[in-house]
Amino acid sequence: MRVFDFDNTIYDGESVIDFYLFSLRRNPKVARYVPVVLYHLLRYKLGRTTMADLEQAGRKHAAQYLSSFDDPEGLVRDFWDGHMRKIKAWYHPEKDDVIVTASLNLIMDEVCRRLGVQHCICSVVD
Repeated sequence: MRVFDFDNTIYDGESVIDFYLFSLRRNPKVARYVPVVLYHLLRYKLGRTTMADLEQAGRKHAAQYLSSFDDPEGLVRDFWDGHMRKIKAWYHPEKDDVIVTASLNLIMDEVCRRLGVQHCICSVVD
């Protein structure tokens, strides 16, 4: 078994940021979530909220953000159609690889399927 971080290890960059920028081109209205995310991150960095509160706010806003799209799964497929090239060339997936990331399961499920990776520990949004 091999265990890898995804962003900036297997993937060249931050997949959540790339996905957000990609989705912004599809639906510019999702820009309204930027101030909310920055607000919660700033409060956390200043020690004015806990990680649990940050995660709760993240789940709430991620669900709202995703519901802004008619076909979130199709959006994710389109995203990976153009971003699989950012998987670093050195990474050759093996059947028992485990990927660990804070990225959303909606994003990670598709890339893991394409890579043939069956085990991924990620942030789950219902």
